[in-house]
Amino acid sequence: MRVASSLVLLVITAACGAQPTPLPTASTASSTATPSIIAPPASSAPPPATYSTSLPSRGSRPVTQRAVRGGAGDTRPNAKSMRASEASTDRQMRKPSKVDMVDCSKLPDNVAECDADKLYFCDDKELFVVDCNAEAKFGGASSGGCFEGEKFIDCLGCGRAADGTNVCCDLATSVCCDDAGDCWAPKG
Repeated sequence: MRVASSLVLLVITAACGAQPTPLPTASTASSTATPSIIAPPASSAPPPATYSTSLPSRGSRPVTQRAVRGGAGDTRPNAKSMRASEASTDRQMRKPSKVDMVDCSKLPDNVAECDADKLYFCDDKELFVVDCNAEAKFGGASSGGCFEGEKFIDCLGCGRAADGTNVCCDLATSVCCDDAGDCWAPKG
């Protein structure tokens, strides 16, 4: 619409022999313009998850821990649950959840449990869930899952590494795991 208006203005001014006046832009807009027209307000929502499409092979890196895809043990967050990192719980695709016998008002922040491909966690005294497979696919990975390791619990995005093996890594590619549950630090 803006281009069509500019073309009509250009044709009319050319026929009259006058110089065209440029349309106002964000940089030339008057000070009476609404700030949201010039620049949208900053969003408080976390950025969308973007998984690496170039997954690292394990190579000679040592196994630093073992993890279980889908979790091991409890499927509902409780006082004994492992705590997820703050980055793991501040996810764009998290949704409020209701699960029997989970009262996050009495649990520490970021306690989390895997239940198949879903990550359930408490944050700010509320229960949330992330479908790890859906998030990973939306973020560019082939698939995804919830992994519970000896030192972490998180959604990992999965795909083929350069050596052809299936590898699953977290958003920061700070931990990767293979199908056998062996995990390593690709950047270490």
